[in-house]
Amino acid sequence: MELVHDDGARRIWSARLERPYRFVSPFRGRDFALLLVVIDESISPEEQNWLSSEFVLQGCRSACCAGHACSSWDDSIDWAYLDTCPDLQPQDETFVMTTWHEGESLEDAAWCFIHCSGFDDYVPREFLILCLGGDDSTLRRVLGVVRNALD
Repeated sequence: MELVHDDGARRIWSARLERPYRFVSPFRGRDFALLLVVIDESISPEEQNWLSSEFVLQGCRSACCAGHACSSWDDSIDWAYLDTCPDLQPQDETFVMTTWHEGESLEDAAWCFIHCSGFDDYVPREFLILCLGGDDSTLRRVLGVVRNALD
C-alpha cells in the first residue's frame, strides 16, 4: 500500500490486490472510506464474501464500489456489516454506508468517494483506493481520476 495524498485533512492510500486475495488495512483498526474498483471478473462468491467481511472487520465505514459486478459488492459489504450486528440491529457508531456505480464513469465514482464518503457525524480522514485485479497501469489510471476529483 502506498500513501498517495496527505493534505492534513485526509490521507489517501492506494493498493492493488491479486489472487490469492488477502486484505490487511493500513489503518490499524482506524475507520476508513474505501473506493473499491473491481477489475477481475473471476472473483468467486467465497472470495467476495471473505473480502467484504475483512473490509468491515478492519474498519471500513464507507464503501464506494465501481467496476465489474459492483452492485453485488455493495450488497456483500452490507451483509458483512449486518453479520457483525447482534439480532441484525445496527449501531449508529459502526454503521457502514455503501454505494455502487454500475454504468457510471470512474470519474463519477471517484467524485462520490472523495466528496460523499462522510455521513451523519462520520467524517473520514483515512481513504483507501483498492483495485482488485488489473495491472499497475490500471491503478495509475484510477489514481489520476481520484486526484482530479480532489480539485
